[in-house]
Amino acid sequence: MKAFVTIPNRGWVHRQVMGLMVRIVAEREWGIDYDAPVYPPPYDSAMNTLAKRFYEGDADFWLNIDADNPPVDNPLKFMALDKDILGFPTPGLSEKQDPMVHPMAFRIVDGKHSPVRDGKGLERLDAVSSGAMLIARRVFENPKMRRHPFLSVYNEDGIRTHGPDIMFCSRARENGFEIWANFDCPSLHYKEVELGELMGKL
Repeated sequence: MKAFVTIPNRGWVHRQVMGLMVRIVAEREWGIDYDAPVYPPPYDSAMNTLAKRFYEGDADFWLNIDADNPPVDNPLKFMALDKDILGFPTPGLSEKQDPMVHPMAFRIVDGKHSPVRDGKGLERLDAVSSGAMLIARRVFENPKMRRHPFLSVYNEDGIRTHGPDIMFCSRARENGFEIWANFDCPSLHYKEVELGELMGKL
């Protein structure tokens, strides 16, 4: 199998992410195309550019890792699971949640995205973060998934209500694809502190 591995960034990549990339390359079990492009914001544009590169290429899976989101293990070993979309849950921060720091892996409950705080192993969910996400080629073989797949949604006041990864997952579900999370291989999320250290404390 072959993977397209990307690290969209703004000119900075965390050393733990680069350490993971060294490990991925050293293990040499898969063919790899690699891109760590420096893209100006918004993130949507970077992801749509990389999606186009993926579906115009010949890789079987696309692994996206954000510049500050290293999974704790090599995500490419999970290509063998052959999931449509597989996320490696990363801690996220949202003032709408209590506690504020929570896993970016969601079930829809009463029409709202609710973080899965007690996930174990592989679980089928409704949305995962693109911060560490593995996507099968067949997802983009559907032409409906190739038309600006990553787009944020804003309300009438210009306030973002859903990020591009949540909307990508929504569109994928609408087109018959499954969203999975691997809680045995979570990601770290480095800001000034690693957000996982604050999980459940704010």
